Amino acid sequence: MKLNSRELTRAGLFTALHIAAAVILRFGGEAAVPFSLVPLFVILAGTLLGPQGAWSLVLYAVMGFLGLPVFAQPPYGGISYLLLPSAGYIFGYILAAWFIGWVSNRLAKLTVTRLFLVSVGGLVLLYACGLPYLYGVFRWVVGKQLELQQVLTFGLYPFIGFDLAKALVASMLTIVIRKRLPSLQTKEPASGRAGF
Repeated sequence: MKLNSRELTRAGLFTALHIAAAVILRFGGEAAVPFSLVPLFVILAGTLLGPQGAWSLVLYAVMGFLGLPVFAQPPYGGISYLLLPSAGYIFGYILAAWFIGWVSNRLAKLTVTRLFLVSVGGLVLLYACGLPYLYGVFRWVVGKQLELQQVLTFGLYPFIGFDLAKALVASMLTIVIRKRLPSLQTKEPASGRAGF
């Protein structure tokens, strides 16, 4: 997937937003999975930039794993971050942004309801990456085998309500921003759009 200079600039801007969202609210650092505002900007990257929005998360992940302190939890960066239970969500961010962007670009008409449903689909993919990774780290790194209920208690229940709220806010913001910035309108051919 090639990016032109405008798309690269937008991806870079969103990378900065992801970093700011992770850095500003660095609390819950002792939890297996800390609270984060990053999912809000993951959804916006998809709804505003299309599937190219995933590149902003790729850059975010690369910067963090190379050692820059851009993540929400100690040690905040470096390859050792992969050993944390929450690291799987970073890969989920990339997949979620791509999915949300790909589907939203193909909607016949953008509405808050449709964008919210697409965003929920992205959240499903986010958790589908994060929860198994969390389980794997606890089992093979920490040496503690968790029951399914424990995995959900650590990685889903405390966050899903907030993430659904973020999905709703992002969906509403997308409609407003697209109306004010027509250059963000999707360019997909009509034949490639979903008729719902």
